[in-house]
This record gives sequence, structure tokens and C-alpha cells, in this order.
Amino acid sequence: MNTPESLASMEQHTALLYEASKLLGAPPNLKSAMEAVLTGALHRHGLSACLFLTDPGEGPLRVEFSLGLSSVFAGSIRVPKGEGVIGMVYASAVMRQVEAGQRQDGDPLLDTLIQRQRLSAVLILPLKADGRIIGAAVYGSQTARQFPEEAARQIAELTDHLALALYNGRRVADLEASRSKMEAQVASTGQELSKTNARLVQKVRELKTVYDLALATAASRRVEDIVRVMITGIKELIDVQGAAFFLFEGTSDTLEPAPPASISRRPPRANSSARPAKAAGSSR
Repeated sequence: MNTPESLASMEQHTALLYEASKLLGAPPNLKSAMEAVLTGALHRHGLSACLFLTDPGEGPLRVEFSLGLSSVFAGSIRVPKGEGVIGMVYASAVMRQVEAGQRQDGDPLLDTLIQRQRLSAVLILPLKADGRIIGAAVYGSQTARQFPEEAARQIAELTDHLALALYNGRRVADLEASRSKMEAQVASTGQELSKTNARLVQKVRELKTVYDLALATAASRRVEDIVRVMITGIKELIDVQGAAFFLFEGTSDTLEPAPPASISRRPPRANSSARPAKAAGSSR
């Protein structure tokens, strides 16, 4: 028969699970929301510290979230997979309790954690999400000699919710990073295509202009017609507002602009020093 105390305990546990379920959607403030939930859990069960270690994919387990420990110490923790008590819990997916005074040979990290935090009991749980083990959780108490069965069950149930929240948060972050990368690639590809299209359009314009110049110069013997066509073509090719040709006329040593309409063939003067008209670019 349920007592008022047990009913109150179940109500508190259900409230924590409800708050943890809100994190399954991977909200932007996931870590701070997890801290609020775990702070309530630590206070309710009389715990003093907790660690969430996750698998980064390569290398040892690393601390992703901690409460009750200094950030420097938590950041220095590395747990090889399958080694020590924490590593074995990760590898076997089996919960483990450790009491103070039970020296863990070959696991100096856990001994250091117990001594540093003055823990009397430690509960280590696998982090399960999406049918796989993604890490391990460590809870420590400074008062209890061991975790009661019901307390361990409730902590494990809450840990499963938080493990799934962490897993979903990581997937959302990966998807956002992938989307940002894809958007950058699409934008870069679009810019390259625009530049290529502009170069092709310019090339077509150049080829058409050169073709028109060739036809016009081949079909006409009048200098003014040829110059007019060349000026029009040059303006089209290099995108300018105006163009002019400077010609030598007769014996003059001065270049004079000659509009196409005014260009005409003048017979050379009866002088042995007379020179024919030349384009400015071909004179020396």
C-alpha cells in the first residue's frame, strides 16, 4: 500500500521526468535547462555531484556536463572506453555502485573523484539513446553509504530522459552545421555560375562584334564607313560611352581627331615629303 511519503516521492519524480521530457526537443538553452533539472534531482536524492561523460567518436570519454565539480577538474577528466569502472559501465551498459573505502585498483580516476569530492557512495549509469550507449553518468553522495534500490531506479529513469535530450541536441547541432555548410556551398556555386554566365555573355558579345567588324570592313572601301563601324564595335567591346580616331593628315605633325562623318580621302600634296593618312596606332 502506498504511503503519503511514497506518493509524494512519486509525484516529485514525475515532475522531474516531465521537466526532462521538455528537453527532448533539443531547445537552444539545453545545458542550462539540464542544470535546472539535475539540480532538483541532486537536492531530492541528497546528492552532491554528477558527471555526464559522452563518446566524442574517437578517443576517450569526455565530460559534457557536470554539477558540483570545478570546471577545471571536470574538463581534465578522460576515461578510456572499457577501462576502469566508468569505462566498463560504458562498454557493458550495466549499472554499477561503488562505496567509499572500496579501493578501485587500476582506476585512479574514480579514487581521485571519491577523495576530492569526499563521496561516500557513487552510482554509475550508462547513457542510453536511440538503442545505443552514448556515454556514462556518475552520481555521488556525501551522506549515503549506498543508493537505495528505488532511488537508483528513479535516477536511472531520469538519466535515460536526459541522455536522449543530449543525443537529440547533438543531432540538431550536426544538422544545423550541415545545413549551414550546404547553404554556403549553394551560395558559392551560384556565384560561380553567375560569373561564368557573365563571362559567356561577354564572350558572345565580343565574337559577334568581331564578326560584324569583319563583315563591315570586307564590304566597304570607304575609310569613314570602316572607322564608324570600328568605333561602334570598340564601344561595344569595352563598354565605353565614346571613341575617336586620331589621324595624321598630310605633312602635319599634330594628331587631329577625325569624326567618322568628316573622314575623307585627300590626295597627297605635290610635295616629296607628303605622307599618306595613317591610324594613330600604326604610326611611329
